[in-house]
Amino acid sequence: MTILKEVKISQANLRESNFEKMIFKKANLVRADLMGVNLKEASLEEPDLKEAHLEMANLDGANLTKANLRGTFLPIVQIREAKLTYVHLEGAKLVKNQLKGANLEGTYLFMASLAGANLAGTNFTMADLEEADLLGTYYLTIGQLSKVKTLRNAKMDKELLIQLKMRCPSLFKDLTTGSCHF
Repeated sequence: MTILKEVKISQANLRESNFEKMIFKKANLVRADLMGVNLKEASLEEPDLKEAHLEMANLDGANLTKANLRGTFLPIVQIREAKLTYVHLEGAKLVKNQLKGANLEGTYLFMASLAGANLAGTNFTMADLEEADLLGTYYLTIGQLSKVKTLRNAKMDKELLIQLKMRCPSLFKDLTTGSCHF
């Protein structure tokens, strides 16, 4: 198993590279071109992927705990069963992604777009979804969203929004104490 510690490859063109099951520790991949890269079951511990391009990447089963993915472009990415706990995804574009079974516990998704994404079984416990775009998502449930930190100004399908505002109004206020229970 290959381990890369504190590598600095920002702005690099790594298109379609195969990093399956590799371990990256504190890698600097800012603005890297990772289009079509295979990171299946890879471990990226605290990587800086700010503004990286990960279109069509395979992140199935990857561990991206505490990653900085702020402003990252992630359309049509496979992220099934991935661990994205305490990740910074502010403004990230996760449009139409497969996030089935992904762990997004404690993740910061302020102004992130998950429009059209498959969110079946995705764990949003204590995730910050303030101003997030959840329109047209698939398999998103009240149970999942009842565990988030906040949904303040989040966009979502009307049916889901009405039910959540009735059952968990605290999730839409300025100051929340976390999840609601029903």
